[in-house]
Amino acid sequence: MAKRLRIRPRTLLVWAIGLALIAGLVIHHRDAELLEAVAVAGWWLPLFALTHLGSFLLDSLGWQAVIPTTRPVGLVALAIRRWIGVSVNSLLPVAQLGGEIVRARLLAQLGPPGHIAAASVIVDITVGLLAQALFVGTGVVLIAYLLGGTENLVQAGLGILLISALVCAFAALQTRGLFVPIAGALERLGQGSIWRRLTDNASQLDQQIRSVYRDSNRILVCGSWRIMAWLWPCLDLWLLLWLLGHPVSIAEAVALEAMGQVGRSAGFGIPGGLGVQEGGVLLAANWLGVPTELALVAMLIRRVRELAFGLAGLFVWSLLEGGAAVGAAARHDIDRSR
Repeated sequence: MAKRLRIRPRTLLVWAIGLALIAGLVIHHRDAELLEAVAVAGWWLPLFALTHLGSFLLDSLGWQAVIPTTRPVGLVALAIRRWIGVSVNSLLPVAQLGGEIVRARLLAQLGPPGHIAAASVIVDITVGLLAQALFVGTGVVLIAYLLGGTENLVQAGLGILLISALVCAFAALQTRGLFVPIAGALERLGQGSIWRRLTDNASQLDQQIRSVYRDSNRILVCGSWRIMAWLWPCLDLWLLLWLLGHPVSIAEAVALEAMGQVGRSAGFGIPGGLGVQEGGVLLAANWLGVPTELALVAMLIRRVRELAFGLAGLFVWSLLEGGAAVGAAARHDIDRSR
């Protein structure tokens, strides 16, 4: 049977906080103007929802680049698992990390050993963080440039360097063996065979991570796809604002999306940064002279799309987990019959 997804009180609480933030933004603006903006886009909105698939495809291509060719996994299968991971991070209070654990687990069910699946996700996350830092930094620089402040440009540049240095330091720790010391500390705290197995698995994980990082071509390919994946929502936002009757430049779209990502990261405890991401976009829209009503409508439309994709992703997850459980039970029965 498929695994049932139970909703915990904490999940309801953080969702309530996010929805309250959204409601506050909507109440602050006039409902008539919001509805009028939606009416302008008309029947194009359902077609616009399909553009979300581009992000899954580009992210999955980046992830595929760091999976060993000895354990090839099809792009469609990876995209489905990426979709599920994003759905978990967007709709559940897992601090943007639970979805990564889920997709590593689902990848391992396709055949790659657990340490290979986990290593691919860890490297993919790290490269994605560096790509995100570069993207957000570019957006902040564009805001400073569009507002005409050279002093802000210097501060933004220093911020980019600092964030990039922190991500690179995290990657360097991984190449030196990050998980064996952690597992060793846990083994010393709790005696038992389970902790010794954890140390052995951590050693395999560290070795696999070092192996991936040694292949610079794979890292460059992954990074290239991840940067394109961060730029894709900018085109998505640019198209949506055009459909809503207020075209903006690509530079303005990048700046708006970057500020939204800053807000989403700041609200990591709320599923999908609900309400906080919208606040970041509205702040940038106000700076750049984009009507805040239109910016809010654009973000609400994208939220509805994200919710639809997210709920579908959680449903597919329950089906995959249920299928895996049935398969494991069948293999267990076969082994017992031998």
